[in-house]
Amino acid sequence: MKAALVPIHFAQTSQESFDARLALLRELFAEEAEFLAPVEPGQPLPAADAAIVPFLSVEVYRKAGELKAIPLPILGISSPYGARSMWDWEQASYLKAAGVELYTPHDIELARVLIRALKLKRALQTVRFVIWQDEAQQGFYWYEDECTRRIRERFGLEIQYFPYSRLCEAARAIPDTAARAVAREKVILKEDVRGIRLLSAIKLYMAMLAQLDQLDNVAGIGCNCLNESRFTDTSPCLALALLHRERNIKVVCEADTISLLTEYIVEESIGKGSFSTNIYPFLMGPAAVKHEKISGFPSVEHPEDHALLVHCGYCGLIPESIASTWVLRPAVLGMLDENAVMIDAQIPKGDISLVRLHSSFDRWLLSPAELTGYAHYPGSDCRCGGIIRLRDGHEFMEHVYSHHITVLPGKHVPHLKSVGRLLGLRNELC
Repeated sequence: MKAALVPIHFAQTSQESFDARLALLRELFAEEAEFLAPVEPGQPLPAADAAIVPFLSVEVYRKAGELKAIPLPILGISSPYGARSMWDWEQASYLKAAGVELYTPHDIELARVLIRALKLKRALQTVRFVIWQDEAQQGFYWYEDECTRRIRERFGLEIQYFPYSRLCEAARAIPDTAARAVAREKVILKEDVRGIRLLSAIKLYMAMLAQLDQLDNVAGIGCNCLNESRFTDTSPCLALALLHRERNIKVVCEADTISLLTEYIVEESIGKGSFSTNIYPFLMGPAAVKHEKISGFPSVEHPEDHALLVHCGYCGLIPESIASTWVLRPAVLGMLDENAVMIDAQIPKGDISLVRLHSSFDRWLLSPAELTGYAHYPGSDCRCGGIIRLRDGHEFMEHVYSHHITVLPGKHVPHLKSVGRLLGLRNELC
């Protein structure tokens, strides 16, 4: 699916110049967009995701009313380089002040991000998330029926729930010989597990795959893996990783649909992989230290501006596509069966972007940070945790919505701000 864009043609722009520019835009954005027949301001519009203005003519000063009446976002991509023109700033600022929903990307990458965001905005009306869960747990908003209802009302996204117990039962019924055959076919970056432990993880993958093959348009999955670990002798970490790799399905731990939706928006708009994990700001002190069964936070300068990223013993459910190291290991947490598995993965040090949707779904948290290294605590619930430096730890504590956070490697907050505006989300920066 591509974003459908309707070009706006001003009368003062020559047809030859307009056609040449439109042909160039079709070439630049061939992978992201479908261009419909052009219209002039004030004419009826076809069904589309957005309008696009290849030339911001001086006519905009006299056509602002017609442009404001367009019930679609408008992309001002008026240079031959797939971005705004150097000479269009006055027209753009005039139109924005007049109430026109205009987006003028300063480079082609931001233009591509915006077009992908338009595509995902429409896709949210047709895709579905699948969650395996028998009972909603207490304490976290994503387990509430209200959360599922708000997601559907706000974005049009349907979330389907299936019993985790039945999934695990189906996995146990798979013969070892069948699981061994599938295990031999899978290329896993590195594994520290063998025998029954690996087969159990593969069987859960096979059971998930069999159920997903009966459904259409599945864009994200998760299961209540920790709270309902009693149903299985394994964990879904490998299954989720394989499905993300093979089908580009977004995956999440603990049935956290807010994290899953955050990942979907981020990955589909920015075009890069992400993962969700727990965040422990050093300002939390002994509450966080005790939970992870560690001796203390790592020694760093300005500890008040630092946090630890760790989930189920390791940095998080990091997909292979963005990992610098990736190893499948035996489980760490005592609440899981000793036969279970976990993923021990790392991403390269450097800039990261922290993101999470608010439970009201009218805003999201955007926070630039830096991954400075990793902390290792043998025998604890933090065998490998990411050490990150926040822009302002105290400010972060004032804004953070949850102990779950989505991590996007790279410096993406500026682009995510534009995505948020396009999706009607208020950007909360910290």
